[in-house]
Amino acid sequence: MMFSICSADLTECPEGLMHIGDGICIIQFANKTTYCEAHRTCDEEGRRRKIRLFMIGRNAGRLPTNITEDVTIHVGAHSLLGGPKGRDAEWQVSEPGYISSSLGKNGKALMSNPPELEQLTLMRYGKMQAVSVDEIATAVVCEKSEKNHPNKVDSSKFRKNHPWTLSSNFMQSEESVGCFRSLPTTTALACGLK
Repeated sequence: MMFSICSADLTECPEGLMHIGDGICIIQFANKTTYCEAHRTCDEEGRRRKIRLFMIGRNAGRLPTNITEDVTIHVGAHSLLGGPKGRDAEWQVSEPGYISSSLGKNGKALMSNPPELEQLTLMRYGKMQAVSVDEIATAVVCEKSEKNHPNKVDSSKFRKNHPWTLSSNFMQSEESVGCFRSLPTTTALACGLK
């Protein structure tokens, strides 16, 4: 008598998204973008599709070579929140549920060197590279989040402390910038609920 064991991945991705293993669904856009524009593309496209999309981060190493071989992709691993300097510096990710968390030991799997000042990461020809914030990418890869968009109607308490004391309220590199959106509101409370 012979038995065979088969395993099948039954993950279904929403229409237009591609499954790359372990329940991870992605979508790629051929847009020349800055880091902030890549974030905006994922957010807006996710809202249009009624799902939450974010710029791929921790799972960038899982991208198939047919996606990464001829393009440059911004990755949501960064050191924009400062943190310890020198050899103790760590990469953080902008993934919902992991915001302000460092990658710790997993950071070495993505990037072999710690960040210097505020840096972003790019995947260029399948290899991760630390870059300054003004780099342009030729594609955007968004990953589907398992976390829903926050409920903007109710107020909620922010329940996570930043993992380290910030040495400054300002970015140290003169090239560094943050990503902001301008939303007109009539009061400060209305602004907080946006």
